[in-house]
Amino acid sequence: RIEPSLALSDEPLHLGDRASVTLGARLLTGRPAPGLLARLRARYAPEPGPTSKGMVFGDLDAAPEPFEVELAEVRLDEEGHATVDVDLPGENPSGLGLRVVFELEVVDVSGRAAFVRTTRQVVPTGPRLGVGLPAGHAFAVPLVADGVETVRGTAVLERLTWRGAYVRERGRTVWRSELSAHPIQERPFRIDGGDGTVRFDEAGDGRYRVRVRATGVAPASIRFDRWGGATSRADDGGAPRLDLRLESASVAPGSTAVLRADVPFAGHGLLTVEGPGILDARVVELEAGLQSLEVIVPDAPAPNVHATLTVWRGTRQAGAAHARVLGA
Repeated sequence: RIEPSLALSDEPLHLGDRASVTLGARLLTGRPAPGLLARLRARYAPEPGPTSKGMVFGDLDAAPEPFEVELAEVRLDEEGHATVDVDLPGENPSGLGLRVVFELEVVDVSGRAAFVRTTRQVVPTGPRLGVGLPAGHAFAVPLVADGVETVRGTAVLERLTWRGAYVRERGRTVWRSELSAHPIQERPFRIDGGDGTVRFDEAGDGRYRVRVRATGVAPASIRFDRWGGATSRADDGGAPRLDLRLESASVAPGSTAVLRADVPFAGHGLLTVEGPGILDARVVELEAGLQSLEVIVPDAPAPNVHATLTVWRGTRQAGAAHARVLGA
């Protein structure tokens, strides 16, 4: 048996940079494991913009979709090591950074694979806008500019509405919802000395989003609820969602099915295969982002079986956010 290792520099990672990743493997005796096949892949997902004194940077509603990249397939040297230089993705229109999960797979001489993962943040470097909650009873929205002193741009106030319905997909009924945004006011703004304010007319109670844009500067947006003149931060993007999909259109009893899970946060998972009852169940450890799970399809008496995945984390780690999500 082998123990793989994955190491990066402690220096911050920036969009558009090149990162050096050191791969390794040792036998359980501590001796190097030379000549083994090592595969390195990366799973990227947008990272919500950082906050500073209540200001939000980046536009989560314009975030890129999560994606996966096969980075390298190499043989470990005599010391059981290899180095791979990784070109990180560049800046994206949302102004957001990325969370990357590097995964190393090392195959031993018997054909058995061992895995190790590490998660890092990849942060943007260019100038960016920040936006805060409206202050008091007026729709006066504070703005900041990071990396530039003077900015002229446009701010839009939108009213948000979630609409949903049950629909039939692949033979089952699922809930699907979508966000509708209705622009109601648009204002120019100017930031001098790094700080500014944009003012909107009072719009009444409801859920709103303010999006700010300027040429050559990364955008920002913030959602908030307004009730009885009081303002509070809304949950950006709604409740976290877990997407669980089968890689192939169908599988035969006794074969291995590969599931693709897009997990909103790291935690423990309960993976079950169900038909007339629970046919199989196991606990898995999951990272945030895209990952693959394998299950053996049982020879069930019913014509169809399905998989469910429940992911949970501690309430201390979740804070005010959701602590559990379910996908099927």
